[in-house]
Parts: sequence; structure tokens; C-alpha cells
Amino acid sequence: GNIERGAGFIGGIGPQGRYDTFDDPVFGIRAISRLADTYATNYGIDTPREFLSRYAPRSDNPDSFDNYLRQLSADLGVSPDEEIDFTNPAVKKVLIPSIIGFEQGAEFKNYYSPEVIDAGIEATKLEDAEKIRSLGDGIAKFEERGIPLLAASSASNVGPQSPTTPSGQLLGGRRTPG
Repeated sequence: GNIERGAGFIGGIGPQGRYDTFDDPVFGIRAISRLADTYATNYGIDTPREFLSRYAPRSDNPDSFDNYLRQLSADLGVSPDEEIDFTNPAVKKVLIPSIIGFEQGAEFKNYYSPEVIDAGIEATKLEDAEKIRSLGDGIAKFEERGIPLLAASSASNVGPQSPTTPSGQLLGGRRTPG
């Protein structure tokens, strides 16, 4: 997700150039999830354009900003200026893979399984590195039993996704499950 080094997120193990790396995907996903919470709560960010303008400002890469915004908005199922609740876990389940896919390459958009994404989002609530690591350890136990947790990465599963409630209601426009 290209988290700036020195941001102080749990699990950061040092820079890879300008950006931090994490010793477990759950820590990196947690960092993106916490940024989404901070942007929404502390800065009132509630549209894809506002989110991206803070996360990956046009000044960082003027040539890709518009493409990034189009992808993020399409994946979230909203227009660039439509309000959406970035603190909502259902929104994060789409936001985080979209960010990973744009920052790391389209083949990584669905690289992490929903279970890994969920663990990172759940870890947002935790401050203890060992408790966070235990979420990842639980996932590793599935892998040890031969249950694959990395989602297939292919063109057939890359495309627009819209965050919805269990009943299928879109989460754009700040609507939330309830």
C-alpha cells in the first residue's frame, strides 16, 4: 500500500526506499485501515477524491492520479465526489485491495484472501503487536492444513466491486449496514 516510512505503524520493519515494509501482511493491511479511520475521523475525508488526495496526492505522481481515482471510485462503486464512510469495514474490504492493486500492480489486487483482509481490518482495533500477530498466526494455521488463503490473482477476478451490506445495499452515500 506504500505507507510512508517513519509513520510508526506496528509491524513496520524498515524502509524499502521511501516506503515502509511490514513483516506480515496483516500489519500492512492494518496500517491502511488505520489511515482510512484517521482520514475520516480527524480530517473529515468522505469521498474517494479527498481520500486519494491525502493518501497519494497528485503531486506524488501527476501522471497516474486520475487513473488511480477512476480505479478507486469504480471499485468502491461510487463517483469520485460521492460520500462514503471510510471507517466502515465493508468499505475497507474493497478499499484496501483496490489500493494494493494500484500501488503494487493489478495482479496484486486480489492477492490477499478475504480472511487476510478481514484480519488486517480487525487488527485496526488492537494496539498490541502480539495480539495482532496472533490474528496472522491463526491464518497461518489454515495454510498449514492446506487451506489456501491467498485469493487467485487473474484478470477474471479483477474488476469493479461495490461494497454492500449483507442484504446487498450499496455503501456509497455514507449508507451503512444497520
